[in-house]
Amino acid sequence: TNNPAWVGGTTDWIVNPAFQLQSNNSVANSTYYLSTQSNLATTAQWEFFCKLSFNPSSTNYIDVYLTASTSDVTQAGTTGYFVRMGGTDDEISLFRKDNGTITKIIDGTNGILNSSNNDIKIKVVRDAANQWVLTRDINATGQVTEGNITDATYLSSAFFGILVKQST
Repeated sequence: TNNPAWVGGTTDWIVNPAFQLQSNNSVANSTYYLSTQSNLATTAQWEFFCKLSFNPSSTNYIDVYLTASTSDVTQAGTTGYFVRMGGTDDEISLFRKDNGTITKIIDGTNGILNSSNNDIKIKVVRDAANQWVLTRDINATGQVTEGNITDATYLSSAFFGILVKQST
């Protein structure tokens, strides 16, 4: 909770013995988040590791907000960009959120996460020309580019966040 300060459902998370942020919510049909201030938005690179010990679906997925206009990334009015791991197509894709409207801007490989054990390394790069590139490495099988796109809809950010949607 310190350095940087995180807000949201702080009791829904723990730092495990390996010093990894881990979800700690066992309530069925819940949505929870954690976020911190971040103005990183352009000419930037985001890299993170995510372990999904469940088979993601349309009701079990993780959204990592690279940029967000508000700390509460569950709010419809939040704008920004996020990577979704899971969803109906069991994929890793880049989305843009525009005041409640969610648009997939990089469509990842369908079915890639159709497993109950996924160790995922994600890398997203946004260059000075607003070219986005999304790459992933699942279970140490090698880095794969999911796609790229030019999008300059949002040029600033106030927060970075993680949202979990779980059915069980």
